[in-house]
Amino acid sequence: MLGGGVFITWQLVIATTDAAEQLVVWGLWQDSSQLESIIADYQEQSGTAVKYKKIASVMTYRPKLIEALAAGRGPDLFVIHHTWVDSMIDHLAPAPAKFMTAKEVASEFAPVVTTDLVRADQVYALPTSIDSLALFYNQAALASAGLKPPATWTDFLQATIRLTSTDQAGALLQSGAALGTASNVNRAPDIVQLLLLQSGLDIITEDGSSDIDSEAGQRALNFYTAFANPGKEIYTWNSTQEDSLQAFATGATSLMINYAYHLPTIRALNPKLPLATAPLPQISGTA
Repeated sequence: MLGGGVFITWQLVIATTDAAEQLVVWGLWQDSSQLESIIADYQEQSGTAVKYKKIASVMTYRPKLIEALAAGRGPDLFVIHHTWVDSMIDHLAPAPAKFMTAKEVASEFAPVVTTDLVRADQVYALPTSIDSLALFYNQAALASAGLKPPATWTDFLQATIRLTSTDQAGALLQSGAALGTASNVNRAPDIVQLLLLQSGLDIITEDGSSDIDSEAGQRALNFYTAFANPGKEIYTWNSTQEDSLQAFATGATSLMINYAYHLPTIRALNPKLPLATAPLPQISGTA
C-alpha cells in the first residue's frame, strides 16, 4: 500500500574531521539534559568525552555548520536535512562498513533512506526519524455520527459528507475534513503528492516529464480540490477557514491528514481534544 508523504526529517552524520579524545556533537532541538543518559553511556563504553552543542535556530544552523567545517573547527557528529547530502558531501565521511553498509540500510530502513542518504554504496547519514502522513480524527465527532475511521477514500467521502454541516445559504457551519485548498491546509503539497502516488503516478518520470498532466493526474487533483468546491456534495472546506491545524485543534473540522510530529502542537493547542490517528485511506480495492 502506498501511504505517501514519507520523508526523513534530520539525519546524524559523521564529519570528515577526526575525533581525538573528545567527540563534538551539534544538534538542533534537544537540550543536553535530554541526551544526558545516551552521552553518559557512550562515554562509559568508549572512554571518549562528548561535548554537545545545541544550535537554537534552524535558520542559522546550516550557515554556522558550513562555516565551522570549512574553518576546520566543525563538529564530529551533527544533524543535517535529508536534502543536504549532495551539497555537503565534501564535508562528510561515509560510515565504516563495520558499522553500517548500504545493504544493511536497504534491508533495515524504508527505500527513501537509501535514495537520500546513500551515494556510491557509501552511507553518509542515518535518519533520526522517519515520518509518514496519517489520518487524524476527532473521536467524539466520529462516534456521534456513528462512524469508524475511514479505511478507503470512498469511506472518507461518505464520512466527510456526514460530518459537514451548512446553513440554509450553504455556508459552512462545521467542516468534515480539512482538504481542498493550498493556503490553509497544512502540508497540502504532500497530500496532493500522496493522491498521485496512490494513483500509481510518477511525480517526475525517468525522462524528466511528469504524470501530473495525465488523465489520472487530473483526476487526483480534481478529487483534492472538490472538497473546497461549493458545487460538490463533498464541499467541506474553503480558503476562509483558519489554518487546518488550528481548525482541527478547536474542533472546527473533524478529519485531517498530517504528520505525527504535529501531535504535540495540536495537544498543546487543545489538551482535551479527543484526538486519535489511523492509517491513511486507500483507493478502494487496494487497502
